[in-house]
Amino acid sequence: MTTMGRRLTPPEQELVVRLMSECAEVIHAAEKLLSHGADPRHPDGGDTNHHHLSVELGHVEAVATKLAVTGVVDQSIVHIGREAKLAGIGRYLHGGLQG
Repeated sequence: MTTMGRRLTPPEQELVVRLMSECAEVIHAAEKLLSHGADPRHPDGGDTNHHHLSVELGHVEAVATKLAVTGVVDQSIVHIGREAKLAGIGRYLHGGLQG
């Protein structure tokens, strides 16, 4: 039988919930960019879809940094995961995107 590790504190749990929320906002911004293109703005004004997705990705990075600083995640493992994804992502892209 597997035992659970250390339970997260309420502030740590809040950070994980914030991460979930920010990831959902990235998904929404990405969907708008795919549906409407990168340059359009909301009819009432505001930033472009490209800008909005960029901001939301920054929010995810900020929460990820806070998760690392508080020890909820291990920054060295995050780095390993990032490098592995960068090395292998080209195999899964059909459009031949490089860089």
